[in-house]
Amino acid sequence: MSTTRITIDLDDLESLPEGRVDYAVLDATTEEDIASQQREDDAEAMRDCPRCAHPRVPNVETQRAMAEAEEMMRQGTARFASVEELFADLKEAGDE
Repeated sequence: MSTTRITIDLDDLESLPEGRVDYAVLDATTEEDIASQQREDDAEAMRDCPRCAHPRVPNVETQRAMAEAEEMMRQGTARFASVEELFADLKEAGDE
């Protein structure tokens, strides 16, 4: 399909181009046609996004950490009193 460039003068509505619609085809379109096209579009979108078709599920360890974080937020508590404690814990975990 080629590119068609147009110039629109916002002060002159007559400069707006007319659309290219085949009203006979549009009128003949059924709800079944629309549903079929929607299924095709959805299938194409899933092919374009493999992670959408098979979303990643956090492993058990990550799920536990997420639950712990949510509980801490509910209670208004923190696991570390300072940034230094956080980094020390991360360093210790990295050394293991």
